[in-house]
Amino acid sequence: MFYFNLFKQAKYVLCITSLTLISTPLWAENAPAAILTTQAPAVGLQENRAVLTLDQAIQLAQQYQPLQTLWQSRLEIAEGNLKQSSLWQNPEISFEQTGFKSTVEQERSFAVSQKLDLFGVRSAKKKLATITLDSEATRQLAYQAQLKLAVTAAYWRVAQAERQLQLIQAQSRLSEASEQAAKRRLEAGRIAEVEYSRVLIAHQQVLTQLAMAQAGLKEVRFQLARLWGNTQPVFISTAALTSNNIWPELDEAGLNVSILQDSPQQQLLQQQQKQAQARLVLAKAQSKPQPTVSLGINQTRIPSMQNDMDNRLTLGVSMPIPVFNRNQGIIQATQALSHISMDQQRYNVSLREQQIQAGLIRLNALSSQYQQLQQHQLPLAKSIQQKTLEGFEVGKFSVTEVQQATREYQTIQFNQLQLLSQAWQLSLQMQAISLGLSGEFDMNDANYMDNSQLQLWQDTLSIPLMGTGE
Repeated sequence: MFYFNLFKQAKYVLCITSLTLISTPLWAENAPAAILTTQAPAVGLQENRAVLTLDQAIQLAQQYQPLQTLWQSRLEIAEGNLKQSSLWQNPEISFEQTGFKSTVEQERSFAVSQKLDLFGVRSAKKKLATITLDSEATRQLAYQAQLKLAVTAAYWRVAQAERQLQLIQAQSRLSEASEQAAKRRLEAGRIAEVEYSRVLIAHQQVLTQLAMAQAGLKEVRFQLARLWGNTQPVFISTAALTSNNIWPELDEAGLNVSILQDSPQQQLLQQQQKQAQARLVLAKAQSKPQPTVSLGINQTRIPSMQNDMDNRLTLGVSMPIPVFNRNQGIIQATQALSHISMDQQRYNVSLREQQIQAGLIRLNALSSQYQQLQQHQLPLAKSIQQKTLEGFEVGKFSVTEVQQATREYQTIQFNQLQLLSQAWQLSLQMQAISLGLSGEFDMNDANYMDNSQLQLWQDTLSIPLMGTGE
């Protein structure tokens, strides 16, 4: 990202304040009891010129519903498929006549035929459509979890940019004081003009970095506010700017529970397994020969019998002989898909558990390194930098020594920021893993929700429509 690259160029780092990652599953808080689109959106919460908390940002994004029409359309498609799956196949009417002259024997036949469902094809289709309808509510919960994760990442990017700007502003004041002190010493003839020029160049570089930091903050504020449809953010700052809780916190037990039971993605996998089983039942039912029953009347007129009509009631049954096609290929493929779905669930759970454990080990290692910098190296480097600057004021140290002490202090700050940034990215990534989004989520991708929404539109257009009952 723009603001992080700036730190790499300037080798500045800051003590980022935190937004503690809530251990409550992202979908569990305020989870709807039914299809989300059947509920009215939240009202009353607006972005104000005040400090913005993470919870407020999430609520603003949740009440903004650009996909409400799409969700309603998906629901209508699923309900339409369910309705279609319950329909019987239409009956057939047939009429046949032989002999058209009055001098010859004439025969007419009229019949109504209906294909019967003796092996549960219609009920299997209905069950499959019901599972698909139920999965729409889970998909909306999964989308809300994605949105909450994206808002948290965007909020954290703003917090980083705010503290970056805060640090560079402090560095700007310090640089200006150094420039003024060097100017006074130059006027007093205590340093050479070339040394003053070096200080002035360094000060100009800080001013350039300050302008870049301001532009970077403006960019990430826009990215955050865009999640609730506002292209001109008005909030003053994030609450993270004044928080004392810097390091991200994760609940290991909560993450594992979400993997095994509660997460919408896990529920979707379970529903996919149910769909695979329902398709197998449907394929087996369709492999059975379905009889067709017909009921009709035959009318016969013989000229020698003075045009009297002979009416006879007919009843018939026809049934295909399953000699060649018994859906062998479809059943085999459906069974394989069902087994793959079961294996996928077990593999995903095992893989995600391993990824969470590896992430927690790495997070603990980063925490130890961070504490070492925070408690020992950073205070010492700050003290040396301040004393060197004070000594420069009275002529004890040279410009080179002041710049060296400042660079050492900034290098430690840069290392601290890297550790903190890695920790937050890792913690959000583990949340994504617990939700089953590890392959999709990128903390630094400002277009994550845009891409997710575009994919949702495309998936909706690809939803298969249920054909007539057979």
